[in-house]
Amino acid sequence: MKKIYMVSCFMTVVLSSSIMALDDPKVVSSVDSDDQLLLDIQTMYPLATTYVKPEHPSGLRLDWCKNWASNCGKPAADAFCVIKGHSYSSGFAQASQVGLTRVLQDNRMVCWGQPCDSFRYIACE
Repeated sequence: MKKIYMVSCFMTVVLSSSIMALDDPKVVSSVDSDDQLLLDIQTMYPLATTYVKPEHPSGLRLDWCKNWASNCGKPAADAFCVIKGHSYSSGFAQASQVGLTRVLQDNRMVCWGQPCDSFRYIACE
């Protein structure tokens, strides 16, 4: 189940129901709650729709790479945004060692275990 928060008239943030906060304060400053996360993202990307802990269409966490171990970061974020009906990603942050993820380009490729990375958030415009 998803919760959708309207942060301002120009920005929407999509959160999974289980999300409490980002776990690394280096990219988004001292996140202690969903409210702080929403305020920080709104400041950084005021016109974007931001997906926190974005999911693959299958429901698993989205892998950091678009293809298996290649096209990581921006290419994967851009492809995710296009699938969601946007033009491109304007920002994103990596979440390291999240466990089970699914590669966007190949629906059959699943990563599980400690080396699997995902996104903390993707801002799409």
